[in-house]
Amino acid sequence: MIYVVRGSTGEYSDRTEWPVCAFDEQWKAERFVLQIETEIRKVESAGIELYRMGIGATHALLDQIRKFDPNVRLDYTGLTYWVESVEVLDGIPIVHIDISKLVQDACDKENES
Repeated sequence: MIYVVRGSTGEYSDRTEWPVCAFDEQWKAERFVLQIETEIRKVESAGIELYRMGIGATHALLDQIRKFDPNVRLDYTGLTYWVESVEVLDGIPIVHIDISKLVQDACDKENES
């Protein structure tokens, strides 16, 4: 198994999800999510002061989160991160299909009719 950290923002049809990174152990992925959530809470708690200073909490939040998630997106709903487990498949046979043969066979059948 690999453990993929995913992020999302938005809701309903405006929801956006993206893969952030992957780990070979679940605890590492979960620790990574906790680190991002800690950064989000820090910036959110300082948001009022940042707004008063004219910096803007949104830009500060994005700058902090980009250290962990360079592809972060953000809208009014905030950010959510979680871990998904994905099975690693090894040794899957690759099947090559000669499409020209399939097309020729289909044409031959069409001509026979």
